[in-house]
Amino acid sequence: MALMYSLLRAALLCALFGFISAIVFCIRRLYWHPLSKYPGPFLAKITDLYAAYHAWRGDIHIDLWRQHERYGPIVRYSPNQLNFNTAEALKEIYISGAKSFQKSPNYRVLRHGAANTLTMINKEEHARRRRIVSQGLSDAAVRFHEPTLMAHIQKCFALLSGTDEPKNVASWFNYLSFDIMADVVFGMQYNLLGSTANRAIPDAIEQLVTTLIYLQGDYADHLILSRSNVRVSVLLQSPVTPRIARIDRWLFPKAIQARDQFLNFVRGLVDKVMKPDCSPKATTTIVSILKNAHDPVTGQKLGSKEVLAESTTLCVAGSDTSSTAMSATFFYLANSPKAYRRVQNEVRSLFSSAEEIRIGPKLSKLVFVRACIEEALRMSPPTGASLYREVLQGGATVNGEWFPPGVDLGVPIYAIQHNPEYYPSPFEFRPERWLESEGTPKKSIEAARSAFCPFSVGSRSCVGKHMALVELTLAVAYAVYTLDFEFHPEKQQATDKRWGIEDEFKLRDHITASKDGPHLRFTPRVMPEGMPVFENVTELRPVLQNRSMTVPTMGMS
Repeated sequence: MALMYSLLRAALLCALFGFISAIVFCIRRLYWHPLSKYPGPFLAKITDLYAAYHAWRGDIHIDLWRQHERYGPIVRYSPNQLNFNTAEALKEIYISGAKSFQKSPNYRVLRHGAANTLTMINKEEHARRRRIVSQGLSDAAVRFHEPTLMAHIQKCFALLSGTDEPKNVASWFNYLSFDIMADVVFGMQYNLLGSTANRAIPDAIEQLVTTLIYLQGDYADHLILSRSNVRVSVLLQSPVTPRIARIDRWLFPKAIQARDQFLNFVRGLVDKVMKPDCSPKATTTIVSILKNAHDPVTGQKLGSKEVLAESTTLCVAGSDTSSTAMSATFFYLANSPKAYRRVQNEVRSLFSSAEEIRIGPKLSKLVFVRACIEEALRMSPPTGASLYREVLQGGATVNGEWFPPGVDLGVPIYAIQHNPEYYPSPFEFRPERWLESEGTPKKSIEAARSAFCPFSVGSRSCVGKHMALVELTLAVAYAVYTLDFEFHPEKQQATDKRWGIEDEFKLRDHITASKDGPHLRFTPRVMPEGMPVFENVTELRPVLQNRSMTVPTMGMS
């Protein structure tokens, strides 16, 4: 009896100690932490699980915008993280003051094996790696791959216009972007556009081993996609707590399986290109360039593990991000008849045939098309949350305030690109805001530019930005020249006032974006003399050449 009493007493004392410790822990974070004076959601001040929850939901970009609307330009969104909604902070954290920062150590959760340009923390190592990777994505490299880009683009829109049925272009643009990525980066031809055989691959990248979870609430049912990136996006916000006792292994078992399958898939691609006897096509790919390139400063080359690490980023960023930007652009054009007519007039008056749509002076004259693309990227950026930077020794001054070493600071992309201080009527699609020729004051354009960051800014901005914009511009120009498109009246993207804003292309943010739609109907354009631009797929462009390389698969059952 005495023993049981002693054990009960010990258990009660442990529970009391734990309770008191939790209270002290919360009080310290609320009142004694270096960031305690800054406003933010109550739970976010205590635990990073608040941010992890919204990362899991996929609405972290929307919630960050809401919190800035409520609390102002500085928001404490996690115990050790602050978000800023000003162009001044964007410049001071990522550009002019970057010497006082390094990438947040949270990015280590994205690392599998060797670090790559996305996950690398050390700034000197990142600079060396970027000098090598940029050789594979240079302007000369983009021009070299232009015929490949155009061949896939032509094939995509020929197939989209081959039926009167509306198409979910999010899926088709996933196929297009993946086919381009596989061809340009690895020299592989998967033909997702023309065949269903390999279409599980981009689905695997975006939502491999997808689980559908329906949450029943007082408002309505909504769908959350649990996928490989969901786990990573949660860990990026809360890298320690979910990994205690490896809780993430039972929270996201299929996501871990998805990750392993994806890494094996990329490894198979890289092994094909790295072989000495690979096909001639493979020697011109981006991975081949990375394999042979030297750092112009140090003379160093990438090892096989480093090439593999960079390939995983190229595989995702080169397909998922491009398809998201393309889906958003077509959504806003279909949803904005005035802008769509202006794009039609610009493209169809500038080019006299589809074969003229190439990289060059004429493509550069598509100023309104470029304005529409930038406005789509402003309203629906493929990555909408903050890309955090850690303050280094010596501290840093941002927005006129000093911050100690070790805290993470960031600017949420979606929130700042919807800040009315830089973008009046921020939820309206207004391409004219980017053009002085449309009567927009130069100061207003400069203000908009100062806060525009869909590819991030500074030395760690997206290295593939140029290729992505070229691909997007070519796709829009070709589609508008050869086709007419419109929303299917019964399948316009539904408005969910709990999720986003009406008339905005809605994305779920899990580092990369999950999207649905728009559902568009494409019809061949009829020329003034009554003849369509093309009559069938075979008249568009020669069929893509067959590759001699064996195409690896995901190994999914």
